[in-house]
Amino acid sequence: MLRRLDYALEATKAKVLETEQTLKEKGLENRHGQLCRAAGYAFYNTSKFTYESLLGTSKNHFLTTRRRMSG
Repeated sequence: MLRRLDYALEATKAKVLETEQTLKEKGLENRHGQLCRAAGYAFYNTSKFTYESLLGTSKNHFLTTRRRMSG
């Protein structure tokens, strides 16, 4: 499920992160609507991490184990 969400947001991730930074710099607190528009969905991800980058992080044992189980 997480990979599917990450994949859906992959094409607009850079735009969402840029929009988030711009809105923060302007001091806007209610950024949800604009971030959804940037993502093109009713949800978005402002984390610098992607699903794949989390799989490579040894600190996240759950995702590493999940990856191994998936083959």
